Amino acid sequence: AYTILSAIQRTLNQYHLNTQYEAYEILHEAYLRGKKKLQAGEVIRNPFAWLKATAFHVIYERKRKHRASATDPQVIEAALPDPRLNLMQQQIIVEELDLLYAALRLLNQEDPEATCLLYLRTVSDWSWSQISQWLIAEGHAAATEAALRQRASRAKRRLRDIFWQSICQEVPRLSSPSALDEPSPLSKRGR
Repeated sequence: AYTILSAIQRTLNQYHLNTQYEAYEILHEAYLRGKKKLQAGEVIRNPFAWLKATAFHVIYERKRKHRASATDPQVIEAALPDPRLNLMQQQIIVEELDLLYAALRLLNQEDPEATCLLYLRTVSDWSWSQISQWLIAEGHAAATEAALRQRASRAKRRLRDIFWQSICQEVPRLSSPSALDEPSPLSKRGR
């Protein structure tokens, strides 16, 4: 399985999908397709080659889906700068979006299931019952809608904390006495 995983990782890197998907996710999806094929009574003559080829097909499908979503008119409209904003405001929005994406990546590293839950609820707009059914189909323990809501609430809170921590790290520290006592460069010029 190691050679398959490394081949999957190389392909994910090649298609610039390595930040969105893990090699294990792709391998798992290919495995599930093989399991479904075997349950349907079909025969897989060379499981290793079939699994590798199917994993590549999964990557190609995800790349097509990613490309299609990137050309969605709503996405393009959201990415265009708002003419009512000045350049400074636009730059602040871009920087905050970068920090938000970084916070999402950190949350995904900490708790991938919670990140998936947030994605399904906010981006895919799934209902709590749809999410619950999907989790059961994926082999997770059954969870009530209240438990899912609570978990999503905790994930949002954690995402917010990560985001604001990164914002605070970006803002220069003016509260230190040395920063306040130091004369500005403009006052030095006037002397």
